[in-house]
Amino acid sequence: MEELFAVAAVLGGLGLLCFLAGALYWRAALRRDRRCTARTQGVVTELTATGSGARVTFCPVLRYTADGRELTRRSGFASTRCPFTTGQQTTVRYDPQDPRKFVLEGELAHRRGLALRLALIGAGFLLLALIALAAG
Repeated sequence: MEELFAVAAVLGGLGLLCFLAGALYWRAALRRDRRCTARTQGVVTELTATGSGARVTFCPVLRYTADGRELTRRSGFASTRCPFTTGQQTTVRYDPQDPRKFVLEGELAHRRGLALRLALIGAGFLLLALIALAAG
């Protein structure tokens, strides 16, 4: 009985952590989306790769003009299947208060999807914890 309770506690803890991580990630994505209201066109100048083997993620580096200044910044968007190519033009939304902060068009949808997956994994772990407690 104590072992079942310990399993339920571990599953519940993992579930709560995943669910909270998803909620906080969603909140951060929304906050950034609300701040980045100015639009401009940018060009992907390179794709930086991090990781090794099968877990290489690609992150675009963009050049764009904001408030009359040309900026080259690495995006926070990283993916194993990067939808961008070098030389591609894309819409950049930046923070008028700090043009160094930006999001790519469509990035919010990607971040929301990740946040939702984390929350669903957390909910699944919480459900397993409840099932384990009910079985005991």
